[in-house]
Amino acid sequence: MTTYYTHIAGRLKSLTFSLFIIFGIIAVPALGQSLTVLTPNGGEVWTFGAYETASWTGQDLGNFVILEFSPDGGTSWWYMGEYPSEPNGGSIQVRPYNNSTTNALLRITDYFNPLVSDISDAPFTNYVPLINIIQPTSESVIFANELATLIWIIYNPDISLVNIDISIDNGQTYELLVENMNAQAYLTQLVLSDTPSDSCILKFYNTDFNH
Repeated sequence: MTTYYTHIAGRLKSLTFSLFIIFGIIAVPALGQSLTVLTPNGGEVWTFGAYETASWTGQDLGNFVILEFSPDGGTSWWYMGEYPSEPNGGSIQVRPYNNSTTNALLRITDYFNPLVSDISDAPFTNYVPLINIIQPTSESVIFANELATLIWIIYNPDISLVNIDISIDNGQTYELLVENMNAQAYLTQLVLSDTPSDSCILKFYNTDFNH
């Protein structure tokens, strides 16, 4: 029996030593890893309905990172997705959450090593507009004197009527296109202008409260 226990003890020592070597080898690369959030890192304003930039730098990162959003300064975290990364960092265009807050944080974590992670240094703002214009976008091309399709979303159910203005001089002046439009229609077709311009801006606002 003594010999039996001696063999068991010897094997346990051998197994322990082997595990120590294996985990030591696995842990070595992690010692050189690092990750730092670049943006948003405090003071930025993200707008719901638009694409915003999240960026990070690092060393020896894996092929993917995990992005998480906190609306309450880090008390709770919402999963945003997994995104590709280079070993020394990266950037990605993301869609913000539909949550108005001035106490937002972003956390970025290496997918393969959760210990390699960083959080925004200070809170940023996540802004949800009352009205979001879906179309036309900044890339749209609309011809003068031709019907254009306008699509929008209302995030406040109390808004029932909207006015629509257009500026052809990059916001210096505006002209009323239509007033008292049914805000819940979400779509209409209008001739925007008879004057060609590459500096057009549309403005939607609440008829009742001039928002």
